[in-house]
Amino acid sequence: AEDGTLVFARQNLFEPLGITGWTWEQDADGIPIGGWGLRLTARDMGKLGYLYLRGGEWDGRQIVSSEWVEEATKRQIPTEDERGYGYQWWIDADGQGYAALGRNGQMIYVRPGADLIVVTTAGSVEHEAIYRLIEDYVLPAIESGD
Repeated sequence: AEDGTLVFARQNLFEPLGITGWTWEQDADGIPIGGWGLRLTARDMGKLGYLYLRGGEWDGRQIVSSEWVEEATKRQIPTEDERGYGYQWWIDADGQGYAALGRNGQMIYVRPGADLIVVTTAGSVEHEAIYRLIEDYVLPAIESGD
C-alpha cells in the first residue's frame, strides 16, 4: 500500500498543479522524508512559487489556505543571520521576499511586491551567491524597469 503522505501530496498538491515528474526520498519504511529530498523540475518548482505568490490559489482553486501562506511566509523564528524562518520558507531581512532552499543551490525565491518568482537549480552552489545575484541584479533591474 502506498504511504498516506504520498497519496495526500499527490491528490492535494501535485495533481492540481500538474506536477508529474517528481521523486521524493523515503525512509526505511517507505515514508517520504518530508523535510527534504523532494526532486522537481525547475518548471514545477516555479509552480510552487507561483502558488504561494498567488496566496495559495491555482487556476481559480484554493489549493493551500491563504492564511497558511501568510503565516508560512513571515518570520516565525529568528536565525543566526539577518534572515528569519517561517514554515519551510526563509524570510528576507526586509520581510519583502521569501525562499525555499534546497540542496546545493536549488531555490524558489518569491517577492510578491515585485510579482517575481526566481527558480535556480545548481550542482553545488551556496545559496548566498544566488541571493547576491537576485539582490544585486534582478531586483534593481525590476525596480528600474530595465
